Parts: sequence; structure tokens; C-alpha cells
Amino acid sequence: MAESSIHAFFRELIARVPETVRIVIGSRTVPKLGLSRLVVGGDATLLRAEELRFSREELSELFQDDSLNALDDAQVETIYQRTDGWPAAVQLYRLAVRSQSIRDSLSDSDHCRHPQQLTDYLADNVLGLQSADLQQFLLRTALLKRMSPALCNLVTGRSDSARVLAELEQAGLFVRALDAQGQWFKYHTVFADFLRSELARSDPEAVTEIHAQAASWFDEQGLPEYALHHLMATRHYTRAARVLDRWASVLLPKAHLVTVERWLDRMPAEVVQGDPSLCVKAGWVSTFLRRQNRIGPLLEVIERNCAAQQPADIPHGSHVVASMIYILQDRLDRAVAASEQADVREITRDPFRSFELGAAANLLAFAAQARGEFEVAHDYLMLARAQGEASGTVFSWGYSVALLGVGALMRGQVTDALAQMQAGARDQRMDDEGSMASAALSAVMLDALYESNDLDALVARYEHFADIQDAALPDFLTAALIARARCHDARGEPGQAEVLLDRLATLGYASGWHRLIHLIGWERVRRELVAGHAERAHSIASRIAPAHPDGDGDWLRFNEDASDEVIGRIRLAIHDGRHRDALDRIREALPSARRTGRTRREIRLLILKAMALAGDHDRAEAHGTLTQALELGLAGGFARSFIDEGECLARLLSAAVKSEAPHWSDALLHYARDLLRHMKGAVDKSSEAEAESLELVDPLTEREEEIVTLVAGGASNKAAARQLFVSENTIKFHLKNIYSKLGVTSRLQAVQAARSLHLIE
Repeated sequence: MAESSIHAFFRELIARVPETVRIVIGSRTVPKLGLSRLVVGGDATLLRAEELRFSREELSELFQDDSLNALDDAQVETIYQRTDGWPAAVQLYRLAVRSQSIRDSLSDSDHCRHPQQLTDYLADNVLGLQSADLQQFLLRTALLKRMSPALCNLVTGRSDSARVLAELEQAGLFVRALDAQGQWFKYHTVFADFLRSELARSDPEAVTEIHAQAASWFDEQGLPEYALHHLMATRHYTRAARVLDRWASVLLPKAHLVTVERWLDRMPAEVVQGDPSLCVKAGWVSTFLRRQNRIGPLLEVIERNCAAQQPADIPHGSHVVASMIYILQDRLDRAVAASEQADVREITRDPFRSFELGAAANLLAFAAQARGEFEVAHDYLMLARAQGEASGTVFSWGYSVALLGVGALMRGQVTDALAQMQAGARDQRMDDEGSMASAALSAVMLDALYESNDLDALVARYEHFADIQDAALPDFLTAALIARARCHDARGEPGQAEVLLDRLATLGYASGWHRLIHLIGWERVRRELVAGHAERAHSIASRIAPAHPDGDGDWLRFNEDASDEVIGRIRLAIHDGRHRDALDRIREALPSARRTGRTRREIRLLILKAMALAGDHDRAEAHGTLTQALELGLAGGFARSFIDEGECLARLLSAAVKSEAPHWSDALLHYARDLLRHMKGAVDKSSEAEAESLELVDPLTEREEEIVTLVAGGASNKAAARQLFVSENTIKFHLKNIYSKLGVTSRLQAVQAARSLHLIE
């Protein structure tokens, strides 16, 4: 309706019809009938095209009709993408999917066929009704993924595209604005597909020309994704490689890996491998997304580029990404050699270069920690953080935070490590773009939470880690999953622990991570020994393949320092009764741990040494050695290193408390007693019979035993006070001490504990 007289007639009609009459008007544009006043007054409802579209869920439900042999989710998604939920187009597809050729085409979203009825409708009732001038505008702009007036002027040779686009939108000709300012527009998908087919049929040379114009324009405007679309459409791969390389330099430090991979996949492999800089970007993507099948061929090319290039050619890029691939392959010696080619102290204004240098500094810090050179590692980490700040991204900064936590853990500072990880996790940068760095940080936090015996917090944090664990590098992933598996064991869930270890082993075999498989083997040995299954432990140990150490045998990564083969064989010797053999092995390992400042390893070795000395009947030396371990554990916030050794250490610690208490500080005595309470709880979960044989840390006095007996007989505080001729407050005081000694919080628990320890009948 365009005539004002017709508008006036309908306005009069609407005003005069009875209230029981409903008028429905369908139009591509909003008619000039005073609808705004009617809507405000509640007399009219205005439904725009967006509100009439089918949602994905509605479309899925529509196509579940049994008579249509319900489509799968991928086919429904293709229809949604091709129709934008436009009801008329959806209905035509619904009729057309009875054709097998149409159904088959839905499985290939790039070459999906539209129903012929839809093409005929658009040709006859939309394009055919427009002027020749407007038809030409529609056809030449249809190739554009998104349109702006300036771009449309370029590809059409016009100067009035802003007016034309606004009129097309107002006329409802399948054009919608993408912003309120009228700067960007987009054709309806179905209409755009139809117009492109028409242009390709009528003027194929124009297709190439328009794609080239649009690619140049989008590239100049700093919109690489749209430039790439047009370059790929005409197979200008060499030029596309240059655009993608520049864009990937922005995307990769922000961890937008999948976007880069999606465009790399659309390029021929020879184009990617023939461009040294783009090959570097492909290496980063394949490494962090763990694309094992692609890493081998890429590494061959990158290694050739490293050999052929002087440092001034492509500064550091090939060497640094090669070092990352070597880390993924667990070849730390080669990774360090490659990273050392980069000058991590270089000051640069290139954000991607800063990203690379930060990654190299983090890797060198990781290697320094593995050598026990913690001051050197700290210097590298400060450089990595500085490069992270310079690049404006979280990647290097986040990994440096995680590695600071690693250093604290290895040096026996669990409390400090937790504080650092919690501060890092709260940083807004982690939420914005930190999935990969967050995976490393979360892994270290899980390790520290387990050691501090904060199992509830560990379970909560693992839920977050589980969503991002695919981004974690091997050593971080191993530390996290082993911490979670041990938590399962601590909570009496050995089956779930076994499932996690199996999953980790499967990943290790699939990825060729032999050292990871080696670590899992010794973790299984530890679990069997703690459970009292010595034969099974020996059987597992006999099947563990020899480790494949890097070039320098002194390297010991953070997830090995307290649970490697050396410690595993010491533990086996102790459980076999070969205490002298165990002590010889400890005397060989302990000086290195002390010399390099690996305090966590030192604590573990001292605990095992105390157990071996006790087994060798050197009680006094055992108590002295255990005291050293306790002092280090108290200073650093350790718990599970003691608790996990089970009943054997619990008995030794109980005896040490009795004999050494006069010589210990109050803090150390409280720490030891707290560990014993947790040990008793752990033993309770694994075996009630074993728990009954534990001695009390601090025995009940005769008066306290009398009170527990009365309580067991059902006496109230007042009744117990009368029988013992004391005040009720005295009974409460004694009960508080009883609860503390028994590690309980209620009268019922106190009675149960006293009975299990044979203190009362």
C-alpha cells in the first residue's frame, strides 16, 4: 500500500470496527496506519520479521516429524544457516527434503542445494519485479559477506549506495542493518545465495573482479576475516597466506587457536609450508591443540627453516615454535637448545615477537627449575612476565605465574604456591582470554591443594580444570590428574582414581609421552604398596619401561621431584624389609635434593629415611630424621606427603610424639598431632581393623576415661558431675580435651572412638 487515500481508509476502518473484530495485516514494511499509537494503547501488536523467525530449537522440533524420516542435528543446522529461520524458506525445505538428493546435499553445508521452488519464487516474485538498475546493484553486492555503503559504491561504481541500502531495508527486500548507524548491512542468506548463483551464471568474470575488489578493501580496513573469505573464494592462496599470517600474529597470543586453524585448513599444505612465517603460526596451533598427526610434517619444515635461516632473517620465530613442539614431544634438551637461539631480553614493540620471547623465557625457566636453578628460573620468569605485559596478552604472564607456583612447590613452600595461584586465578585477564594459561595455573593449584589436604577446594577447582584440560601441556596435565586421582583415593574412591590414571596412560601412549607413562607406572606402585599389595606392586614395577632422560641427567621436573623411579624403588625396598638398601639409595639421593633446594623432594626422602631407620631398629635416629621432615613440612604447609604413607608412618609418628614432645615446639607438636588425626581418618576409611590398632597421640587421663565411660552409659553432664563430685563446667572442660585427643566433635563420636581403641567396653 503506497497511496495515502488507502492509508486513510484503513485508519478509519480500524477505528470503527467492533471490539470483537480482529484485523491481521501482513506486510514487508510497517504500513502508515498510526500503529505506534495503537501499540502504546494496547490495541495492536506488532510482530517484526525477527520475531517470526524459527529458532534453532523450533526448527529442530519441526523436522522431527516421523513422516520426514527425521533429519539429524547437522542437517537441521544446515537448513537453519541457509534460511535464517525464514518461515517460507523453511516450509519449502520441509517439502523438498522428501527428495533424496536434497537430503544428501544437507550433509555438505558449503554445497547445499536450495529447493527449486525457492529459487523460482525469488526469481519471479523478488528479483524479477525490480528495475534493471536495482537488479544490477543486488547482483554485484550479493558476493559481499557484509556490506557498507563505501564498499557497495566500490563494486557497483555508484555513489548512492547508502540510500539504496536504506531503501532496500525499508522495503523488506531481504536486507537487514547490522548496526544502528546504518554502516553495515547483510542480505538474508537464502536471497544472497540465489543472487550469487544468478551472477555466476550471467557474468562469471564479474565474480572474480568483485572478490578481488572486496578483498583489497577489507584488508585496507583492517578486517582480515572478510578479506580472507574473498581471497579464498578466488583461490588467491599466496596473498591469503600473507593476510592470515598478519592476523594470526594478533590471534595466537590471545589463544584464538581454532580460528587460525580453521583458515589454515582451507589453504593447501604446500602454501602453508612454503611460507616460513605462516608455518610458525601453524606450528603454534598444532602444538597447543595437540594435533599429533600434523606436528611431524610441520616440524620437518620448521627444522629446515631453522637450519637455513640466520637469526636476522625471521627473528626467533622458527626456533621458538620448534622448542614448543619439542616440549610437547617431551624432548626438553632440544627444546632448551632451540629456545636459547632467542634473545629473551630483547625489547621489541612487535606484540607477536614479545609473545614468542615470553614463551621462550618461560620454557627456559621451566628447564632451570628442572635443574634446581631456582634463582635463574626466577629471572627468566620476570622476563616472561615483562614480555607478556609488552605483548598485551595473558599467555606469557599466565604461564609465568603458574611456573612461579611450581618453583614454590619444589622449594617446599606449599602455602606460598597456593597464595600465588589463587591471586592469579582472580586476575581478570584469566577470565578474558586465559584458557591455556589458566590450565597451567589450575594444574599447579590442584597439586598444591592436594598437598595442603584441602580436598574440598581441590574437587571444586578440578571442575574448572576439566573444562580446559585439553589446553594443558603434558607435565601440568599429569600433575593435575594425579592430584585428582589421589584425592579419590583419600576419599575412599579407588575405582575412580584408577579410571583417571587409565585415561592419562591412554593419552600418554597416544601422544608418545613415554616419561608420563613411566610416572603413572610408579604412581600405581605407590598406591599398591600403601594398600598393602606388595606382590602387585612388584609386578607393576617389573613392567615399567626404563625412563628416557634428557641429555642432562640432573633434570627433574616438578611432577617428578616427589614421585620418580628413585623414590619408587626406595619405597619398594622399605616394604620388602630391605632397609639397608633403602638407606643406601636415600644417602645417594638426599644430598642432591638439598644442594639444589628441592625441599619437597627432601621432605619425601626424609620421611622414607625415617621409615627405613625404624625398620632397621634405629628408633632414635628415625625420630630425629622424622623431626627434620616435620620441621620442613610445618614451615611449608605440607600434609599429604605424611598422610599418604599410611599406617607405617602413623605408628612411627605416634611414637615420636610420645618420645620427642618435650623437645618440640608447641607449633611442631600441634602440627604432628594434627597429621596423626588425619592419618587415623585415612586409615579408618581403608580399614577399621587397622584403625583400632593405632595408639592415641595424647592418651586420655584416668579422669577422662571415667567421664567417657559415664557418657557411654548415657549420663548427662549434670549426672556425670554428681557422680564424680565435680562441677558441670569441669565435665565440659574435660569433654573438650577428650574431643581434641580423639579427633572428634560430638559425644557419640567420642564413645565410638573410645570403643574402637578399647578404652571402654
